[in-house]
Parts: sequence; structure tokens; C-alpha cells
Amino acid sequence: FDPSGNSDLAQVSPGETKTFSFTFNPGSETNTPSFTLNANAYARRVSEASATEQLVGTAKTEVKFTSAVRINRELGRGTGTFAETGPFPPVADLATTYTVTLIAGAGGNDVTSATVATALPQYVSWQNQSSGDGTVSFNPVSKEIIWSIGDIDAGKEKQMKFQVGLLPSQTQIGSAPAILAASRFRATDRFTGDVVRADSAPLSTELSTEAGFEKGNGIIRRTVGAAVES
Repeated sequence: FDPSGNSDLAQVSPGETKTFSFTFNPGSETNTPSFTLNANAYARRVSEASATEQLVGTAKTEVKFTSAVRINRELGRGTGTFAETGPFPPVADLATTYTVTLIAGAGGNDVTSATVATALPQYVSWQNQSSGDGTVSFNPVSKEIIWSIGDIDAGKEKQMKFQVGLLPSQTQIGSAPAILAASRFRATDRFTGDVVRADSAPLSTELSTEAGFEKGNGIIRRTVGAAVES
């Protein structure tokens, strides 16, 4: 920054402060990413006698990058983790079970005290079946699910699987309702001490076609084997 690019620097009055800002994007993620920023300021002070005096100012600081955490969730059926029951695709007034997988990952730094909070809709039940990293708890009144993960190393992921039961109503025929509410991931960056967060959208009953399921597999049918209703 100099007067040729910023005319405000041509003269600085006594007690006046000038502020400058810039942005940059970090490169590839590494453990405990940080860098040292050195700033030097040069100026000439003009005294009352019109004599000039060369001034030099320096400052140094360390800049730390907070870890970019992530949360993902997947819906599966027949994965082998739990025995599934009920019709598939789902049918109104009949219970069908699914397996939900939550995946939480850390970025360039280790994170601690990691938790994920989510909830089940009223028409979805908790089957008391879970398997994975950490522990999971379910509140039958609020239907909130808390996954207590603990620590996640930089660049690593942890996951939790649990089984839920869907009991769709007649009013949901022709739709693919949500089977899991939005998920909220919260942890503490071990390097910077900052609280880091990530969110994911609600999860519907539609299973991924990339896993070999036909499109529309999550739409509620009126009877077993019935076609999708528009």
C-alpha cells in the first residue's frame, strides 16, 4: 500500500489512523495450519523546521486457520448392519425400517468435544439399534438424537449408524417425507480453540440411485406393489 495506489497515504495527520485490509485463501489442508504475518510501515515525518525524519514501524502476528468441519448423512436399507423389516418401497399405515448413517469429519486441525444433534419426525420411531464411534442417545419426549463423538483427528472421519422405523399415513401417499430432521455438528478446534460448526439438510425417504435403488423408491404407496401416485 503506497500513495501511488492510495492517495490517502500521501499525508497522515497527527493522531490519524489508516486501516487496510486484504483477503486470501489457504492452500491444501495440513495439520495445525498457520503462518506468520510481518507488516512494515515506512514514512517521512516533517518537523516544524521542515526537516525530514525517516520512520520505520514493524508488527508481527501469527494467523491460524480454523478447521473446516463437515457433516453428512445417508439413508440405507439392507446394509447388513441391522435386520430390516416392512415393505419397500414404503406403504401407508405399514411400518418400514431404515438404517441412518451419520458421518462427521475434521478438516486441517484436530477437533474435540464433537457432537451431532438431530431429531426424528413424529411418524418415525427409534428402534434402539446403533453401532459406530462414540455413543448415541435418544430422548423419547422431544425425539432428539444426540451423537457424542468426542475427538476427531485432522483429516479423519467418524460415523454412527442407527435404525429407525417409518410409519407413513394416508396423507403422505405420493410423497417422499423426511425421515430425519436437519443435523447440527459442533466441536472445538484443538489448535485455535474456536468453536466450529456444520449443518446438513433434512434427510428424506428416497434412497440414492447410485446405490442401485430405482428412482422414486422413497415415495409412499397406497398398497404393496402399487405404482407411484402423482
